Order: sequence, then structure tokens, then C-alpha cells
Amino acid sequence: MSVTAKLVAALQTLKIPVWAISKPETEDPDVFIVYNPEMEYIDYGDDRDLDIETSFQVHWYARGHVNYLTPRKNIRNALRTAGFLLESSPMVIYESVSGNPSTGTQTGYTHVVIICRMEDE
Repeated sequence: MSVTAKLVAALQTLKIPVWAISKPETEDPDVFIVYNPEMEYIDYGDDRDLDIETSFQVHWYARGHVNYLTPRKNIRNALRTAGFLLESSPMVIYESVSGNPSTGTQTGYTHVVIICRMEDE
């Protein structure tokens, strides 16, 4: 199973919609997850690539101002159970509908980012 397939399987255990890259415009759930690959790490030895790790950003969205602590914990636990290593990911923001001057976003969602990585098999 690919690293991406393992990520999707772990996130689907949370029983909320999960999409790659972005939410479809035709969908409008109150809570959902979007993920994207972030970085590929390659270890070299004897002039060749030996091991590859891929990291992902997992974006959790919930409409309005909501308490994100339990969902964040559940996502992190699901990723750990699937064998992912969690990285520091302090990103939590409320993106107001009227616009957030610091980010320019206008979604009306609480947005949490979790970063994880796993070695490719």
C-alpha cells in the first residue's frame, strides 16, 4: 500500500469527508479534511538514493468558531496508529468570512494544519 493510501485510510477512520488538494466546489460540509504532499526526504549512501520519506499537510476545517482540540487529537491518534511520524504543526486559525487581513482568506472556517511523514516502502 502506498504512503498516500495509508494516509487516506487513516483519515477515513474519522468518518468525515477527505479530499486530496482541495474541497470540490460542489460540496459544502460543515467539517472536512483536505491533504496535500508537502516534501520528499531522500537519504543517500554510496552515491544512490536509499530511503525516501514523504511528508503531508493535513488540513482540518470546521465551519465557524469551534473547539479544535478533540478533532486535532483524534487526527493525530489516527495518523500515529497508521504508522506516521508527527511533526510540529502549530497552525490553527479562524478564517473569517469578512476576510483575515493577515492571510487574505475568507472562508468562515476554523482551520488546523497537522504535518506528518512516513517512509515509502
